[in-house]
Amino acid sequence: MILTLDLGLKTGYAIGTQGKLLEHGMLKLPNKQKGDRYFFFGQWLAEKHKTYNFQKIVFELVNFIGDRTSPCSAHAYGGYKAILESFAYANQISIETLTVREIKQAFAEKSNCGKEKIIQKVNEHGFNVTDDNEADALAIFLITTKDKHHDYTTGNRLN
Repeated sequence: MILTLDLGLKTGYAIGTQGKLLEHGMLKLPNKQKGDRYFFFGQWLAEKHKTYNFQKIVFELVNFIGDRTSPCSAHAYGGYKAILESFAYANQISIETLTVREIKQAFAEKSNCGKEKIIQKVNEHGFNVTDDNEADALAIFLITTKDKHHDYTTGNRLN
C-alpha cells in the first residue's frame, strides 16, 4: 500500500496499490491557532495509516530557492515534511521523494510544463480533478505504481 502526497497549504493525496486506487483528494487543514494544522496533519496520517497500513510514502520534494512561493506555504511545507518524516520513521515506513521536475518529466514528458498540463494528463486517466495539488498527488501515484498508462474509469490501457 502506498501513500503519495503533494505537501502544502492544500495537500493533495492518493492511497492505493498498483492497479487499484483506494482514495484520493485534497486536504486543507485548519489554521486557527499556531501549530494546529501540524497537529491535525499528524492525526490524519495516523488515521489513514490505521485504515490502509501503507508501507511506502512518496511525496513531492520542493526546492524553494528562487521560487515565488509565499513564506506561509514554505513554512507549511517544512512543517508537514518534518511530521511526515518523523511519522515514517516511527512506523518503519519507507519514504521516497520526486522533485517537481522529475514528476513533470515522467508524467507529462516536459519538465517545465504548467499545472494545467498535469491536471489534463491526470484527467486522461479517467479522473475529474480540478485542483493541482490533488493532480500532483495522483501523478506521483501513477508514476510510483507504474500505472501511467491505466485508465481508472474503464480499466483499459492508455496509449
